Amino acid sequence: MLRKRLMIICEDVAEVEDIRQVLERMGFDPEVALDPAVALEVMVERQMSAVVLDLDSPKKKPYEWVRKLHAAHRNLPIVGLSSKSKKEVTARIKRYGGRDVLKKPIEPQEVVKTMEKVLRPPKKRTRRSASR
Repeated sequence: MLRKRLMIICEDVAEVEDIRQVLERMGFDPEVALDPAVALEVMVERQMSAVVLDLDSPKKKPYEWVRKLHAAHRNLPIVGLSSKSKKEVTARIKRYGGRDVLKKPIEPQEVVKTMEKVLRPPKKRTRRSASR
């Protein structure tokens, strides 16, 4: 079985290792980039199933990178990683094209739940629900 590739963009090596291990146990083949610009270049050559992007680095302008990733890969699920209020960060990341947020420190069960949710194929709209 082919494992799904996933890009982790985070400059904190300890956090990267924690999330990488959880994703590997889930059956992903995670790749790591410490810099979003490098990740974007890699993603031109390699197709990814999803991206996890650290949102806590203001110097890297993370929401701008969410926007750029979304513009370059429209259907790619982008999940933020943040120590801030999940409700506030989730609303903001969705405005830029992201799908969800993982709260730091990461909880393995939350990673599993979030990744399953963002990778689930969208429900097909029926004629009945489309007319409402």
